[in-house]
Amino acid sequence: MSLEYTIYLKRTDTLTKKAIEEYAASIGLSITLHPDVQLISDEGFCPICMKDDRFVQKGSGNLFLTGFELFPSEYEEDMEDQPESKVKGSSFVLDLCCSAVDSFETLMAYVLGAFCIKKCDGVFEDLQAERYYHDSAEIEQEIEIILEELISEAKHNRLRMHKFERWI
Repeated sequence: MSLEYTIYLKRTDTLTKKAIEEYAASIGLSITLHPDVQLISDEGFCPICMKDDRFVQKGSGNLFLTGFELFPSEYEEDMEDQPESKVKGSSFVLDLCCSAVDSFETLMAYVLGAFCIKKCDGVFEDLQAERYYHDSAEIEQEIEIILEELISEAKHNRLRMHKFERWI
């Protein structure tokens, strides 16, 4: 099963890997996006390396491979059934798809969503919850909840993760 998210952007000039990594650091996460990924043109898996000692389990290191499926496109006003008032003025869309059993992927989707709200005049839509986020503080609260769940799972050695060895 997969989870789907859509990010509507009014601007893409601030959508850079460096800016996203700096934003993640500002909320306490150390991530590196794959050096070859172009967020506004590449489709497919967007690999992300995450470094965090809070998730170390027996036999694992502190580098994890995560990411999400990414599908960027120009925004069209008649796209599906989106209420125009919620995404008015959008020019670009990032559709994200994550595994429902990999909370790291969900975490990265929410981090990108929060960044886009804050730096790209974006709107983050959680299709499962049928919720639109317009305020980065709201989505950052969701990020904290996801982090707490991941930390709890790591403490009980129940965390599903992929050790980072090299870029794929």
